[in-house]
Amino acid sequence: MKKQIIISLLFVVSISLQAQSPFGIHAHINGGEFRQMPQNIELMQQADIRWVRVDFNSHFDRTDRIVEETGKHNLQIMGVLSGGVSWANPHLRLDEWTDFIEKIVMRYKDKVRHWEVWNEQNLFWINPDGADYAALLKATYKKIKEIDPELTVLYGGTSGIPMSFIEKSFAAGAADCFDGLNIHPYRGRMNDMQQAVQYEKDLENLRALMDKYNVKSKRLWITEMGYSTVTTLNPATKDLFRETVKKKLKGKEGKIAILYDDDYPTGNTLSLNEVQSLIKDDFQTSVPHKSDLATTDLTQFNVLLFPLWENYPVQLFEEFIPPIFNYMLRGGNVCFYGNEAVTESDQALYLSQSILLSLRFGIERFFCYELQSPEDNPFEREDHFGLTHKDLTPKPAYYAYSALCKLFPEGSVIDTSVEWKQKDVCVISWTQKNGARVWALWSPDANKQVTVKIGKGFQYAVNELGEKLPVAKKSRTLPIGQGITYLVGAKMLEVR
Repeated sequence: MKKQIIISLLFVVSISLQAQSPFGIHAHINGGEFRQMPQNIELMQQADIRWVRVDFNSHFDRTDRIVEETGKHNLQIMGVLSGGVSWANPHLRLDEWTDFIEKIVMRYKDKVRHWEVWNEQNLFWINPDGADYAALLKATYKKIKEIDPELTVLYGGTSGIPMSFIEKSFAAGAADCFDGLNIHPYRGRMNDMQQAVQYEKDLENLRALMDKYNVKSKRLWITEMGYSTVTTLNPATKDLFRETVKKKLKGKEGKIAILYDDDYPTGNTLSLNEVQSLIKDDFQTSVPHKSDLATTDLTQFNVLLFPLWENYPVQLFEEFIPPIFNYMLRGGNVCFYGNEAVTESDQALYLSQSILLSLRFGIERFFCYELQSPEDNPFEREDHFGLTHKDLTPKPAYYAYSALCKLFPEGSVIDTSVEWKQKDVCVISWTQKNGARVWALWSPDANKQVTVKIGKGFQYAVNELGEKLPVAKKSRTLPIGQGITYLVGAKMLEVR
């Protein structure tokens, strides 16, 4: 009995320490990555990732093994309760839904303590409506808290930051039915200061909305964010693009709609002329704009071409995307066009910068999307977000995430008194649990020589991949570019 008590205490202490880590990852280990366990879970553990986001369903033979394997590797699970597209609009089947939830939560409540209610419900539901989601969240919250009031219930991660959807759900009662709010604020590229400033404003606006409904003190997590290394559009891939479109036509007449709007961020998409040049005269095309959607029957088209949706401005997203997604749910074929692809080295860079800015702007936990790239289609954006390739060979982003996890160990605290924007240089600092100070510096816009004063205690410097940099204790200038410079140990740092 005494041995059992000691083991139980150790387990509680372990969970308590892990809960302090902000670093997680979304992994499809209950899907395509299941067959590669435990190698994929071992990669998470080696990188010092402490959380894994997993989709849950009633296939208990799989989920039992997933819960067992993650527990062996000291990973905490955040379970996503969605049930797949067959459960779209579950507010219309609340009795069935809560029975479904009860079976899952009861089975795993002692090992899975955090539950996210749906995934991107503002996108994947038919005619998504915040009030409808509030009805679902209220019923789910009530059921889970009846099972165990200490379980954490999280507002389902939204695609983007859909302010009107969230507010409508809050007004309908959702504000009283979650312990934390989850968002998926994907960005096209994090390669200029303006984007970093806009990111801060977006999160500030969300905090203001939360404050309006008296939930500002609740947790704010990012449960998906990442960058795709899909093949960029160039002459060598134009033929591939056309072949992809032909495949989606499935032998039918080539009648295509190119959905376009002048308000779409130009940095993240191709121009209309560029899109038309890709498909040439191979197909019959039409170009409806956002203002045309209310009067356009999209079902007349065999394929829709449109930009990458997750980086739309909020108003465009909420007006432009729902009719398109309804078309998809009815079996329509869609092909993306965009200019969001990044190199593998830039993926490592932008991911690290996004995490650092998120932590500085008050995000409590960050789940990178995703662990493994399926890589089934070189032109499909969704196939290339992974920190590893299909064979689990790490990309640079894996090493960058691991480096940051090790530099920001459990118990580290961000210093919000340090101004993050100094002379066009991003400066973010934190204190590790052992008292050591760490500084992260980069210049989003250009390479520059920065005059600095490095305080006492400086030990060493590394880049975003964790590789040592030749920075001396007496350095007075530092070459700062888009790459991150981590300075470890200095009690103070001044950019002059």
